[in-house]
Amino acid sequence: MISIFKKLRIKLLAEMLTPTHLVAVDDDGNLGKTAYPEVGATITNTSELVNNGETGDSRFVQEDEISGLVLQPPYLRELVPDGFLPSTTGNYILRGSFFTPDMVITIEGHTTNNQAFISSGEFIVNLTRSATEGLYDVTLNNGLEATFADQLQVENGSVYQPTNLDWINESGSPLEYSQNGAKLTVFNSSSLATWNRQFDFTKDFKLTWKFKSSPLGTNIGSVWRPILKLIKQSDLSEQYFVDYRLEGNSGRVRIEELGQVGEIFAVITPFQPTAQDAYDLLNSHSYEFWFISGLMYFYIDGVFKHAFSIVSVTENLMLKLDLYHVDIVDIKHIDLTDTSGDYTDYSKLISQFTNDIGYLKTDLSSLGAYADDTAAASGGVEIGFAYINSSTGALHRRLT
Repeated sequence: MISIFKKLRIKLLAEMLTPTHLVAVDDDGNLGKTAYPEVGATITNTSELVNNGETGDSRFVQEDEISGLVLQPPYLRELVPDGFLPSTTGNYILRGSFFTPDMVITIEGHTTNNQAFISSGEFIVNLTRSATEGLYDVTLNNGLEATFADQLQVENGSVYQPTNLDWINESGSPLEYSQNGAKLTVFNSSSLATWNRQFDFTKDFKLTWKFKSSPLGTNIGSVWRPILKLIKQSDLSEQYFVDYRLEGNSGRVRIEELGQVGEIFAVITPFQPTAQDAYDLLNSHSYEFWFISGLMYFYIDGVFKHAFSIVSVTENLMLKLDLYHVDIVDIKHIDLTDTSGDYTDYSKLISQFTNDIGYLKTDLSSLGAYADDTAAASGGVEIGFAYINSSTGALHRRLT
């Protein structure tokens, strides 16, 4: 970027002026154009602009006649890894905005080997991951610095995340699926959906997620609202619950099992200036179920909070969302018994299954046709998987 010194003159060329570029010339007459599409400026005192005497289509203006020349800090929307295993090397895709070619990327506890600027919205970074499991901050600096807490995860296990094809709408307003989670389409109304993945109860696992404020509104009431539930695979009965509420402008999370309150955690204290501030802090945490040696535990940001003691888990579990006021993102199922480090970048994979306007284009001709769930089970279709109803020709999911 061309530095703006005192008495720097800005030459605005009519044939080159666009909303995304700024053309500048210094006192020695050297001409250049900024590389940053997000720079903006307001020019005042235009009545004092004069012709430069060369072509008649350009103008000079002094530095003190320019206001608001501000570079926007970088924003990280998404960080996509190719793996999670400790002490391994891999590539990460950073997606966001206000990225610049010389942006400095610092990831807590990790070694950066090289990085490649793709566009103002994308960077690729090659890292050697930390030897220690956990969540790590990402700091970006394009002239202005911004830190994004708990963005990079290191896990000694295989990580699975839902795609927008993996959800079954149960009731209420349909949800929009993205960012490995779900977003409300109607605010202040219950929306239920189930991830069709089963969590094997014979294996240790983690289930992690984050809240995200809905752009549709902000709940400022003190009524407990559900977020998600772990349900039995066989009869879909609800076993574990997570609820939240804003109490004043302080956020609280409540956990339950079989309808009995376990503990209430004041995640955000003291009270915040506004409900939105409380929401923002509620969103900054990672919430986690840990299933270890047959017992379920609840963690926040990797810190133990509660041991469940009522439910005896004797079959596979599934995740059910019950969203009312907030979205849920960055859902991960981590198989701690499989350290192969399997991971799929579903943001790329999903394009293989949709056409240019987003409609499903999957070939269903290989699916078997059955009269009902009982017949499908006899035919080898597992619970949660699809088959064609032989009477109607419709696509069905086996539930029982």
